[in-house]
Amino acid sequence: MIASHHALFCYSTAVDNSLLIKKLIATELPAVEISEYKFAQLGITEVRSLLAVAYRRPQDNYLYRVVVVETSQITNEAQQAFLKLLEDPPETTRFFLCLAPPVKLIPTLRSRLAEVKLDTDLEKTTIANKAWQEFYETTMAKRLEQITNQMKKDNPEWFSDIQAGLTKYLQEQPPTAKGRTELARLLPFMGSRGSSSKMLLEEIAFTLPER
Repeated sequence: MIASHHALFCYSTAVDNSLLIKKLIATELPAVEISEYKFAQLGITEVRSLLAVAYRRPQDNYLYRVVVVETSQITNEAQQAFLKLLEDPPETTRFFLCLAPPVKLIPTLRSRLAEVKLDTDLEKTTIANKAWQEFYETTMAKRLEQITNQMKKDNPEWFSDIQAGLTKYLQEQPPTAKGRTELARLLPFMGSRGSSSKMLLEEIAFTLPER
């Protein structure tokens, strides 16, 4: 899930989340270079310094660079600058913001971040999948509307989220659950793109139980 999202965030009251975050990243991404920063307050000056790091290519044989930022406060100006970065993010860089509650994010930035629920037991750590929740927990008509809109946007993160969500859904369903066999058959083909991808997603939309 980390690879499919350019930016994630978590809330934590712990003094140091470095080790836990590193373990999580290691389980999700291969060959990753991690750059860590801690700020009492993240302002526009600090964000600009992070931009310089973000646009550097990973060193040696690393495939990704993950910029981990822990902060107790983040200014509105800094959030706007970070939002602008995420509108056209570096392909090989991922961001992980760890915030101290009750820090609040502006809605436009929050919508671009996947929330991570950190747990010392990594198996209990979850990354919120808002795209899947909105796709699964709605009517058939709304699902089809989402598919049409996302095909126009050609948003790879949305497709990855739906694939991840369906995978988790199948893991949680008993073998006799209605539609499970058909959905399991469709899942391996979700990597395809184009018109066939639209037909595949529509078939998944029809097969999932309607909420």
